[in-house]
Amino acid sequence: MITEVTDATIAQTIADNSVVLVDIWAEWCGPCKAMLPILESFSDQYGDRLVVAKLDADSAECSETVKEYGIRSIPTMILFVNGEEIQKMVGAKDRLQLDLLLGQHIITDI
Repeated sequence: MITEVTDATIAQTIADNSVVLVDIWAEWCGPCKAMLPILESFSDQYGDRLVVAKLDADSAECSETVKEYGIRSIPTMILFVNGEEIQKMVGAKDRLQLDLLLGQHIITDI
C-alpha cells in the first residue's frame, strides 16, 4: 500500500520507517502516472522492508516540503534510509533502475 504524505506527516513517516521512497508527483504529470504501477509493485512486494510514500507537489498541504527539498521537476523520488536522504532521482525511472537503487538497501532477492 502506498502512503500519502503531506507537510504535516512526511517527517514522522521518514522517522518511523527505516527505508522510505518518497515520490513527488502531480495529477497532471504523465510520467508521474507512468511510475504508479512500478511504485505499487514495490510497495506490494517489499512492504515489509520499504514504505513508498507519495507527496502531491501541487497540494497546498505539501508546499513546504517541495521547497525544503528543492523540487524543480516531477516526478522526483527521494530515498531515505534511517532518516537520512540517500539519493534523489528526477524523472521517470523503469523497474530495473529502481531495483538497482533499492537493492543496496532492501532487496536481497533480485
